[in-house]
Amino acid sequence: MCLFSIEVVVLCDVLESNSCIFNPMCSCSEDQNYLKTRSMHSITCLSTQYYKFPNVPKGHISQLEVVGSEISTLESDSLVGCQLQAFVFSNNYLQHISEKAFSSSWKNLTSLDLSYNYLDNTPFPALKEVKQLQWLNLHKNQISSVSGDWSEMRFSLTTLFLGENDIPELTDSATPSSHEDLRQLTTLIWLNLDGNRIHKIHKHALPTTLQTVSLSYNLIDHFPLDIISTMPQLQWLYLRGNYIKTIPQHTFSKRLWIQKIDLSENYLKFLPTIPFNNSIYIKDLNLALNDFITIAPNSFSGLECRRIILSYNQIEKIEDDAFQGISEILEYLDLNHNRLTTIPSAITQLTSIKYLYLSFNYLNEFPEETLESFKDSLKALSLSGNHLSKIPSSALRNCSKITYLNIGFNQIHKIYEDDFIDWGNSIQTLILNNNRISHLSNEMLIYLTDLKELSLSFNPLRNIERNTFLNLTKLVSLELSHIFDRDDLPFDFFQNLENLQILSLDHNNFHEIKPESFDFLPQLTYLNLEYNKISVIPFDLFKSDVHSKLTNLRLSNNEISHIESRTFESLDGMIEIIMSENKIRYLQAESFRNMSDLSRVILSNNLISHISSGAFSNLPSLRVLDLQYNQLTKISFKSFLHTTMPLYLNLSFNTLSSCVSDKSSLRLEVLDLRYNSFTVIPQCLQHAEFLKKLYLNSNSILSLEYRDFMSLFLLNTLDLNRNQISVLDKNAFFGLKDLQVLDLSKNMISHIHSTQFIENRKLRVLNLSRNSLNYLPRGAFNNTLLEFVDLSYNAFSNVPSSTLVDTGLTLRHLSLQSNNLEHIDITTFPDISFLYHLNLSKNKLTILPDNVFTSLNLLQHLDLSSNPLRANFKELFHYAQNLKYLNLANTGITLTPNFPLPNLVHLNLSMNGIESINKNSMSKLSRLKYLDLSNCRLNYVPSHLWPYLTSLKYLDLSYNHIKELTVDSFYGLKSLQVLNIQHLKRLTRFEGKALTQLRILSEIRMQTWPNIEHFYEEMCYLFSHANQLRILSINIIEHIVEDQFSCLTNRKITRLEITGRNIQIVDKHAFAKITKNPSLTIKISGTQIAELPSGLFVHMKKIQYLSIDLSNNMLSSLGPETFYGNSTTWDDIGTTLISGGLRLSGNRFRCGCHLAWLGHWLRRWTRESLQAHSVPLESSLKVHRAAKEATCWDSTSERHVPIVKLPSMYMSCPASALSSGCSNNGRESKSVILVLVGLAMTYFSTNLRIVCY
Repeated sequence: MCLFSIEVVVLCDVLESNSCIFNPMCSCSEDQNYLKTRSMHSITCLSTQYYKFPNVPKGHISQLEVVGSEISTLESDSLVGCQLQAFVFSNNYLQHISEKAFSSSWKNLTSLDLSYNYLDNTPFPALKEVKQLQWLNLHKNQISSVSGDWSEMRFSLTTLFLGENDIPELTDSATPSSHEDLRQLTTLIWLNLDGNRIHKIHKHALPTTLQTVSLSYNLIDHFPLDIISTMPQLQWLYLRGNYIKTIPQHTFSKRLWIQKIDLSENYLKFLPTIPFNNSIYIKDLNLALNDFITIAPNSFSGLECRRIILSYNQIEKIEDDAFQGISEILEYLDLNHNRLTTIPSAITQLTSIKYLYLSFNYLNEFPEETLESFKDSLKALSLSGNHLSKIPSSALRNCSKITYLNIGFNQIHKIYEDDFIDWGNSIQTLILNNNRISHLSNEMLIYLTDLKELSLSFNPLRNIERNTFLNLTKLVSLELSHIFDRDDLPFDFFQNLENLQILSLDHNNFHEIKPESFDFLPQLTYLNLEYNKISVIPFDLFKSDVHSKLTNLRLSNNEISHIESRTFESLDGMIEIIMSENKIRYLQAESFRNMSDLSRVILSNNLISHISSGAFSNLPSLRVLDLQYNQLTKISFKSFLHTTMPLYLNLSFNTLSSCVSDKSSLRLEVLDLRYNSFTVIPQCLQHAEFLKKLYLNSNSILSLEYRDFMSLFLLNTLDLNRNQISVLDKNAFFGLKDLQVLDLSKNMISHIHSTQFIENRKLRVLNLSRNSLNYLPRGAFNNTLLEFVDLSYNAFSNVPSSTLVDTGLTLRHLSLQSNNLEHIDITTFPDISFLYHLNLSKNKLTILPDNVFTSLNLLQHLDLSSNPLRANFKELFHYAQNLKYLNLANTGITLTPNFPLPNLVHLNLSMNGIESINKNSMSKLSRLKYLDLSNCRLNYVPSHLWPYLTSLKYLDLSYNHIKELTVDSFYGLKSLQVLNIQHLKRLTRFEGKALTQLRILSEIRMQTWPNIEHFYEEMCYLFSHANQLRILSINIIEHIVEDQFSCLTNRKITRLEITGRNIQIVDKHAFAKITKNPSLTIKISGTQIAELPSGLFVHMKKIQYLSIDLSNNMLSSLGPETFYGNSTTWDDIGTTLISGGLRLSGNRFRCGCHLAWLGHWLRRWTRESLQAHSVPLESSLKVHRAAKEATCWDSTSERHVPIVKLPSMYMSCPASALSSGCSNNGRESKSVILVLVGLAMTYFSTNLRIVCY
């Protein structure tokens, strides 16, 4: 769901696994008879900093995962001797696979995942001999063609993922026997091609065996009748997010039975009468996010639909016979987010509905007869987000099977005693959140005897009678967030809730909790008390004999100042305790004691300055302890007694200068001491013999002495960057025999000893950048396994060739950026022939001999930028035929040389004096995808190059002297997706057709040219015809944003960025036409805007997922009326209008009543839109941290204060301040306000990008 939630999760998974013998940074699971079979069950290497493939053991391996590494090539010997059954190599930097890479697995390999890499073609040569491959994932690469030799895969492959590549078209081969197209995959049943640029699918392009075809988010503008007719076994067809406008009236020659067709996010306005003339049955039909206004008679006749989704349309009317033909079989109907003002009579004619969704329409009433025809089948009903003033009990009276009712976000003031009589005993889930209920009496809920989930959050409850929940004996989940305005927790409400497992009481105003508050909840597993004002936790609040099943306790963002000893003692079921963002000053002995299952304790962002001995004792399962952002000056491992599991201890962002220990039982595996005040290596490390990862960066360490780390035999990662180290003892790393990753960057090191790393025979990654080195002694890298060496930003005048020679077989990445290199020649890189990545930028190189790269014939990435070069480039690159990335920016080039580089993908020629480009210079670059020509002196668009650059995907022409952009300027760039034409100050002619002919162009970065005649007519033409655009970034020259976007009706836009130093005003109707986008981020930054008009974003209320970024402007005030129109009613709508959040950094705000509403909005947003209470722990912590980062300048304390936690003086603002922004006439001060831009949904289920530390 989100990247940031992975970090600690991955870490903990690694801690729980068995470390591999071949490399402890990976985890292994051996076959039970490994000594006999030599068979590994699994090997997993997650986010390990590899540049060369690890030496995994030979033999049979059921599953090998290498995810999140830096490896760019699978070499011939990478997997030699390994008989793989399943290989996951996703989220790396893979650009090339050797033809022999899978030679040892040709009989065994059945599953291969190469997703999220940089392959620009399907690796046919490497897969040619693989005979049993069934599952292949190539999602999110840069593949532009699927034509090639599928060889043995024709008879084995069943599942193929090719989503988010650059495939423009699916063609069928000229010869039926060809092995080169997808049709030859005779066993394929599942094909995913989502997110490509496919605009055409030929009739015989796909295998006839397919059962599932996903073509979502392409450029298809016609319903693909041809391919459906050629696939008799088709069951699931996904066409979401295309450009289909009509469903043709067509009769298939043979009747088809299809489980699901997804046509959501298209441009359909109507369905033909009796679609397909009874020749196709569709069980599940998704038509959400189209343009339906009226559903005509017989729209679904003959389709035999059981499930229809029509949400997020503009439906105002459903004709009486709309469901003719399916009225007796339709079970699921979703009409959420439409414009219905009354219940259509067509709904009352349905007889088998089980699930009915009518949320977020304009219903004022729900007639009694609405549900009569399907009262015996109805199971779920959603009416949230309407204008209902009461529970529709009369309509529900006879619905004996209903189990789910959502009536949140309405205007219900009162629940009547008889509202649930006769039907409430079947309800299991009742959602009443975001109404206006102020009172609950003892009799209101007595008929809900089978209720399991109840949400009353965001109601202004002032009075709940003692026995309100008395009859809810089966209740499992109770949400009471944002409802109370009282100091004490009303503990007696919970009597008789003996089955309650989940209780949310967050975001209230509780100051006090009585010891007996939860005595009646023996099944409680999750308790959330976050964002209250609790100052004391009674030591006897939790009883081991009552709360033995409590696993998750959340107490963050309160005012707790201390924890009594044994407060949590003997809660054997407890797994997580979250107490961040409190005012805890010390932890006394036995604060956390005798909890056998406790795995995580989060105490970050408190005021802790002292931790007593034994504060954490007898916690045999503790794996994560977070104490970052406190006020600790010293720490002793005596604080942790009998915590025997591998532990991740985070002590970063304190002021620690001392860390002591004895021979304790603490089993530290990861210790984070970043951003503290250590001047020497802490003494406590002498007894940390289990430590594997140590982070000491950003301290004040001056030197590394003899045997500083001698006890850390298992350490594999050591980070010492951003210290003040100037002295390295030659034995500083003595004893670190397992060390693999060492970061010494950003220090003051001037000397490395020849035997510096003699003990570190497993060292693979070494970062010495930003020091004062000018020399490396011969033999310094002897006996290491270095794959990555960073020597950038030092003082080298010569490449240390004699030192690098010892890394000849292993070195893959070398950076010498920003040194004083003046000369390199054929002798510079003699014996590092396996190098793939070389960075020589920002040096003083002038003359490059033709043969300088002779020994580097495997080089893929070369950066020579910011050097005053003189070279015969044609001859120079003759020996670098494998180059894929070449950076020649700012090298003094005025005439482009010939580039004999047939494999080049990325070329940067920016910041040169190039006025024109010889067409022959790029005639050999047929695979080039990225071309940067920005900041040159081009007077015209070099359109004569385009016939040669048929694969070009990204083109940057910004900051040039170009005078005209005409219809011919980009003709022939059929693969272009991203174009930057900003900052062309000399432009005198602009034609919109120049860009609209680029049929797969998805991102434009442009500006306005108000002085060009008819410019706005041309821009309007561009905006109204470039329907394929996803991202528009525009620099506005004028002082006002007014009608520039009046023609921007393209609902496919997902991101709109507006910049302009002259902008001072935004008209309230500037975005009036941007109303239908399913997902949109709108960013306005770098302007002189001081205020925004009322109602600016009100037109976007129907956007499903909206994020707004207003950072780096000059805003001094911001009221809710900007977003909601009516400043007094935003509380009724909630934060779901901007569910993606706000970003407001770099503006001018001062703390005051005018920000009270924003603080309230932030607290509500974390709970309501992001559901921070129910997401995984890491996601929840990230959300709360982001909310806290929103700050304003408080003149009293002269510091920035988080808006979400404004001092009590601002909490006493008038009630109106919570729903409006009052004026602020005081002195403006700069502030930093940051509100997290929210979670991004993805429609691809194949992979997740992972970040791990």
